[in-house]
Amino acid sequence: MKRLKKIRVLIILFAVLLFFVLGYVLYGILSRIIVSKYQLQMSTKLQETDKNLDKSLEAINLNDESINRLQKINAEFAAFYLKEDKTTGFSEASMIKLSNLLNVYNVILLDTKGNVTASAKTIPPDLSFSDEDFNFLLEVQYSGKESDIFYIDVENDKGDTKTLGLCGVLVDPDHILVVASDMADFDKMSDSVSSWKSILERNTIGQNGFTFAVSTDGDFLYFPYDPVKGKDYEFKENEAEEISETGLDYLDFKDGAFKYVDISGDYYYCGFKFRTVEKTWIICALPYEEILQSVIIIFVPVMFAVFVILSTLILSYAMILKEYRQTGKKGARLFYYRKSRALAGFMVLALLVFSFFVNLLSTTSSQETTNRQDARSLTYSLNNTKDEQAKIKKKYSDFLLNISGVSARFLSDNPGLATRSSLSRLNDILQTRHMLLYDKTGTVYVSDSTYKGLTLSKDPEEPSYLFRQLLYGTPYVLQEVPDDDYLEKTYLYVGSLMTDKEGDPNGFVQLAMDPDYLSKPMESASKEYILSTYSGTNSSHVFAVDMKNFEYVYHPRTSRIGKPVSDYGVPQRALRDNYVGYITVRGVTYFAVTAASNSDYVFIVTPADRIMTENFSKSFFTFLPCALAVLLLYLLLILVSGLSVPDEIAEEIRGDETGAAGGEFRYDDAVKKFLKGAFLVVSGIVFIIAVFNNRLLPEDSIFTHIIGGTWESGVNLFSITWCVICICSVGFVTTCLNSLFFQLEDSLSSRGKTMTHMLNSLIKYAAIIGVIFSCAKRLGVQTDTLLASAGILTVVIGLGAQSLTSDVFDGLFIIIEGAFHVGDVITVDDCWRAKVLEIGIRNTRLLDLDTNSVKIVNNNSLKRVVNHSLGPEYIYLSIGMDYDEKIEEIEEIIKRELPEMRKNIPLAVSGPDYVGVDAFEDSAVMLRFCVSCRIEDYYKVKRGLNRELKRMFDRNGISVPFPQVVLSERDREES
Repeated sequence: MKRLKKIRVLIILFAVLLFFVLGYVLYGILSRIIVSKYQLQMSTKLQETDKNLDKSLEAINLNDESINRLQKINAEFAAFYLKEDKTTGFSEASMIKLSNLLNVYNVILLDTKGNVTASAKTIPPDLSFSDEDFNFLLEVQYSGKESDIFYIDVENDKGDTKTLGLCGVLVDPDHILVVASDMADFDKMSDSVSSWKSILERNTIGQNGFTFAVSTDGDFLYFPYDPVKGKDYEFKENEAEEISETGLDYLDFKDGAFKYVDISGDYYYCGFKFRTVEKTWIICALPYEEILQSVIIIFVPVMFAVFVILSTLILSYAMILKEYRQTGKKGARLFYYRKSRALAGFMVLALLVFSFFVNLLSTTSSQETTNRQDARSLTYSLNNTKDEQAKIKKKYSDFLLNISGVSARFLSDNPGLATRSSLSRLNDILQTRHMLLYDKTGTVYVSDSTYKGLTLSKDPEEPSYLFRQLLYGTPYVLQEVPDDDYLEKTYLYVGSLMTDKEGDPNGFVQLAMDPDYLSKPMESASKEYILSTYSGTNSSHVFAVDMKNFEYVYHPRTSRIGKPVSDYGVPQRALRDNYVGYITVRGVTYFAVTAASNSDYVFIVTPADRIMTENFSKSFFTFLPCALAVLLLYLLLILVSGLSVPDEIAEEIRGDETGAAGGEFRYDDAVKKFLKGAFLVVSGIVFIIAVFNNRLLPEDSIFTHIIGGTWESGVNLFSITWCVICICSVGFVTTCLNSLFFQLEDSLSSRGKTMTHMLNSLIKYAAIIGVIFSCAKRLGVQTDTLLASAGILTVVIGLGAQSLTSDVFDGLFIIIEGAFHVGDVITVDDCWRAKVLEIGIRNTRLLDLDTNSVKIVNNNSLKRVVNHSLGPEYIYLSIGMDYDEKIEEIEEIIKRELPEMRKNIPLAVSGPDYVGVDAFEDSAVMLRFCVSCRIEDYYKVKRGLNRELKRMFDRNGISVPFPQVVLSERDREES
């Protein structure tokens, strides 16, 4: 017995060790798989970001060039104005006048050594233009050209800091004019459409990952929050934090590398990409916690499944060996193998399915989270498109109107400069295409080119008619739509009123601009540009659909733009906000997530085969070590089951394991109870998550989406998962209610117990029917049509096939009620005993244990069934004793003979035992005996007991009475 206990302990210790080793191995494998997945996503994201940066940085450079161009034009024009205007000198008043005319922060006049000779505003005492930092301003005296733009921060009296853009230009050999522009408006415009922030903030990775930029000078060019002060502080590019303050060192960066880094105490897994042109590092960063979460979400359920499987194998080993030793048969290994191979095979298959399902759910959830964030980011940018374009348009329009107005003021004050040469020079300074002067009648009287004699149209439909407003005192007019009919090329026109000395209208000046002057800066804020810079993972791409006419407004394939999405298979159900599901476009199935902007539905779609391909690899590498562990334990149990056990120990085991009950133990009942307990634990967890999902799960979690049931019905991952959640939740609630009613039975009357049993049955049937129809509906079955068809079918069958209907329903009730199962031994109609081989929908196959023949019985014919498999099998036999015998002597003989009888009935588990006098018959006193045995040995033990009782009576000269007829004397005489 001690040896057997040692074997059991060693098996359990081995299983525990195997479980923890498997956990360590599986955690390592999952970590590598998850990290590899994110590494591939980062690599793709960095490559796509690199391509988009080429395009986006062109917009940045264009924007910077445009901003610099505006400032240089202001500087050049200020210098021209200062030199040519007869009413302006080098005084402070002149600087104030220029500052107001040009609408700039300050105009400063310097000598060639950097000393301030005049200024529109007071220069801060700590600001000296003679310092080396401002040498670039002084060098204009040698180059003769305007300087590059230089940015400085100055602090006003209130302590506010302003960023100024300085541009210097040579006025004469002794003076340099510096125009200082407030960059606040330019920065806001730049940040919104063509800054590092606008480029990288949409490049998310995973759920909380992001992309940031670092210069080789050691400064952050973009970070989603202040990397030093934390997430509560806004990160500003013009106040960039140094990376050294966060613990980073760009010298440790390596192009194409992936590694863990610490940023201000937070641990990130990062991928690096170096751009040589800008000498900038582009870095994708994913929090370590998210990687850990991705591992755990697969690791925990898979390890729980493995725990259940290992425990089930050990339990089945113990129970099967117990059953084996009760039989006393040889060949334990073969016996255990035959009994458990189906169970082990089913467990491995279930593990494969479970691993695939968990990994697919995890992969889809991760993809859904990423796509949802991308869609929200894009819609946020799209919703701001009009505002951003309006800001850009206003900024450039204001500039155009300003230079037009200044030109009009300049020419009004200096009418002698209204010559072709002066206009040509002014046109070069303002970088316009043409400059035309109109008289009071609306006719061109001078221009920088050959245009002369042109007259404004009097037709309101003509574009030039708009400028007639200037003849009646309107200060300025901006033509927002380019005119392609006025001159030989398409131009954008702006005009400002000119006045005479008395201030009366005296014609106007008109500037012809290149339309790109206004349209190109706005391209970086356009819908097409924003969507074209999207870079997704797993070959995801984006398209947008107009809310009103359901046509493509953006698609990577430009041939689809403007065409109805229905022509390509996009279903109507997907055209709504927050849709998550599967769509098929031109034969390709995509996993789609939508988000609604102000005017469009934005779709982020991922090819379903890419998700499935990623899931196959994850599932295989998750399943493989688990399956090996299960098979290893199973092989060990088969090996151990073949160890020899001494007869005396086996006898002791049989005595201990049969116990007081003295009956058979069925291993499948114990395994069933254990699996039922495991299911109860899992279903309880699922039920709690389903009920409290709003509190336990994020609002945008895919599980919340599945539980909410807002997806399209059909055979897909969402429907299958919902069915699993439904079955678990209903099963948990039903089991809890049944347990509660069972506990209440002890305190209820017989009527109350009857009611609880009926209520339990009602709950069980209602739950099963409800789950079947709910799951069928979620899987796309038209349950209403099914119910109607079932009603008609029931009437037809009820009239023509009542027996068949009865058989079918009786079969369902047998299965649901669990009256008996396959493998049970039953007695039918108190006549014959059989083993259940199969329970069919119409009939049941039974093996007659007496004749060893198979009987096929209709379910409707199974009446008065007794199930013998729920407890030990007892055989009661009665034998008659003559009334003339003395009961005391007979009982003494029985007591002496019983041990011998036990030896002669080896298949008996306990007994035989003498029970006592059972009845008084006409010719005999009936003595009752009892013996217990295995169910399969019923007939053998019963016949053996009959034999031994007859032998006992024969050995001791006890006659067995038989019916006799006693004739009276009268009867004899008559005969």
